[in-house]
Amino acid sequence: SLLQGAGWEAVRVEAASGSRTGGWLHIEASSSLGAAHSLGPRARAVLSYHAIGSHNGPGRLALGGWHAGLSPDKFMRFPGRPMLDLPAEGGGGGGGWWLAEVLRDACGLTTWKELEGQNARWSLRANPSAGALQPNEVYVIADSGAIPSWKGGGALFHYHPFWHALEVLCELPAALWSRIKTQLPVDNPGREASVLVAVTALYWRTAWKYGDVSFHAVQRDTGHLLACFGYAAAAAGVSCALLEHGIRDEAL
Repeated sequence: SLLQGAGWEAVRVEAASGSRTGGWLHIEASSSLGAAHSLGPRARAVLSYHAIGSHNGPGRLALGGWHAGLSPDKFMRFPGRPMLDLPAEGGGGGGGWWLAEVLRDACGLTTWKELEGQNARWSLRANPSAGALQPNEVYVIADSGAIPSWKGGGALFHYHPFWHALEVLCELPAALWSRIKTQLPVDNPGREASVLVAVTALYWRTAWKYGDVSFHAVQRDTGHLLACFGYAAAAAGVSCALLEHGIRDEAL
C-alpha cells in the first residue's frame, strides 16, 4: 500500500460517511522504522502540534471546541458610524466603482444555505472559510478616487459584506493620507486611485467550534481571502500587490 511504501503501518482505520461530505477514512498510523528512525526536536514539535491541533476522528472535534450558544456574529458592525452603499454591479477597471467590484468578488456574499427541518441558516461568501465561520474582517484606506460617493479625503472604512457597504470609521488628516498614498504602488499613474486594504482575524469566530484546530484554520482562511483579492482585482482590470513590508509604521 501507499502507507507501507512510505514506511508506515496502519494501526487503526475508521470509516465515516455523511449526507453533506460523502465517505472518507480516518487512518492512525505508526512508523515501521521503529527506534532506528530518530526525530529531531523540530520534527517532534511539528508532530506534537499536529496531534493537538487536529480533529480526533470522524465527528469528533479537537480539544477546546464546540462552545454551544457562544458562536459570535459573523457580521461586525460599528454602531453609529455612517455607511456608504456600494453598487451591486461595479464599473470595471475603467469605471469609478472598481473598488466596489473588487470587494464584492473577493469577500462579498454569494448565497444563503439552510438545512430543512432545522433552525439553521448561514451565508457563503466569495472567499472560502472553514465551516463558513468567516473569521476575517476587511478594512480599506481610500479616498473619493476609489469611492465616488465619498466626498471627503482619505479615510478608514470597514467593509460590511451583508449590506455590501463601507462603514466610515474616521477621516485621516490630509498630511497623513498624503504620506500613506505616496508609498502605495501605482500601476497606471493618473488613471486609477490606489487603496490600502487591511485584513484582520477574529479567532473566536472559528475557535468556539473547532478548538485547537482554529489557529491553522484561520491562517488558511486568511490565505484564501488574500488570493481572492488577487483574482477579483484581475477580473476588475486593476492591479493588486501584497505589501508585507515597505509601509513605514509612523505613516500608519
